[in-house]
Amino acid sequence: MNKLFSIAGITLCLLSPALAEGQDIGQFRIRKAEPSESEVALWGGVEDGRFKPTHAALFQWKAGADARLVRHGRHTSWTGSLSLEQAAGKHLGSSLFLEPGAFPMDLWDQTTGTASRQTGRMEVGLLRDVSDLWAAGFKASLKAANEVKQGSFRHSAFGVDALLEPTLTFLYDDDACFVSSYHVRLRTERAKAGQPGDGVPPVFLDEGMRYGTYEPSLGIFPVLELSHGFFGRYYSPELSGGFGITWKRGRAGEQDYSRFRAPGSTLKGFFEVPREGFEVDQVYRIAYQRDRDQLREARDGGYTALSDRVTRNAAFRFSLVPHKGTLKRAGVDLEGNLWRERGFVSVQDAVRMIGGTATLFASARFLWFDLDIRLSAGGGRWLDSGRSYGEDPVPRLAEEWRKDMDYRLLPRIGMGGTITYHPYFLEGFSFQFDTDWLRAFKNIHLGGRNRNVATLRVAYHF
Repeated sequence: MNKLFSIAGITLCLLSPALAEGQDIGQFRIRKAEPSESEVALWGGVEDGRFKPTHAALFQWKAGADARLVRHGRHTSWTGSLSLEQAAGKHLGSSLFLEPGAFPMDLWDQTTGTASRQTGRMEVGLLRDVSDLWAAGFKASLKAANEVKQGSFRHSAFGVDALLEPTLTFLYDDDACFVSSYHVRLRTERAKAGQPGDGVPPVFLDEGMRYGTYEPSLGIFPVLELSHGFFGRYYSPELSGGFGITWKRGRAGEQDYSRFRAPGSTLKGFFEVPREGFEVDQVYRIAYQRDRDQLREARDGGYTALSDRVTRNAAFRFSLVPHKGTLKRAGVDLEGNLWRERGFVSVQDAVRMIGGTATLFASARFLWFDLDIRLSAGGGRWLDSGRSYGEDPVPRLAEEWRKDMDYRLLPRIGMGGTITYHPYFLEGFSFQFDTDWLRAFKNIHLGGRNRNVATLRVAYHF
């Protein structure tokens, strides 16, 4: 058995450098004893305040519905989910992309208006036993979104995000397994900013660090990104760990996506160790992620580098899990970020920044109520700023860049909580209220120090 374990473990590790996420389907093999579960829910919420990323709405409301189910059979486990969301908010200038920051280029609309967005998500996963030791399956998901911004002029965007992930599981013990998977992901967006002659004001094409060009007649701007990667994870009650890599290739601009190239990669890893105690268990978790994205533009028969960005994130969690009592979990999350960005649009500019956040959390249950509370503090600073705040001889949205930096680096505190009520007279129903408040200690360019979020959710479990 030990020999078989060693061969299988080495084989899976060689086949798949792995990420910690995306492995939930593979772990169904050791969770078949858990009860099947289903849930449908309706929810709605609001978000308000000027302490926000520049692309976010000044005020925004959201509402949606979702459904989720998990089923375990004798040899097959499967899961599915479906959700619909409607959001609307007032923007004082915003990105035309559905996911600002996901691509190394951006389209910036500087007009004021109200944006309305509809988002639909669907996911299905299946895992089936192949033998006593092996199981195979897959996860597939599809997300589609459409946004229209109404103001002085009408802008719109439509995008699709599709993922397919085959999974292979090796069962080492009744409660331990190796999970290995390969994934392919396709993301595409088409932003529309008017046609020539429509009188539409120029849209700013951000080519990195808010440097770029004004496009007077952009029309339709398509973006396509294809990524693939290998994933793997070992899970057991004593320890868990995983690592992996993803490669990305993006194209954008013109009808044939030939104006820009955007290569990139993501590397992730994590390690988690629980320690059992007589009355309280301890859990230690360390995670690391590195993302790199480049942007190149077609010039003189080739592609010239315009920008390069690297983000590193390290996280540590320590939590206590009492065996009994009202308190269910308490702990601390520590997170550090290192950003490095370089721009080469007519003039070289480089910046390095470091930031961090500490969050205290606790969960408790009493009578028919579940309570989660969060307290956080964070901030950052420049390691070197180059000429990022200096005079710019090329077009730049300097004020928007300053706002972005303030949101990343200003010292801030936050608090929030979630209370869930399970009424004894309505079996299966739950009512949940979630709220968060964030406040910065300074107000330099953002125009405000606060951000408030509140969400109400009604769910039925069966």
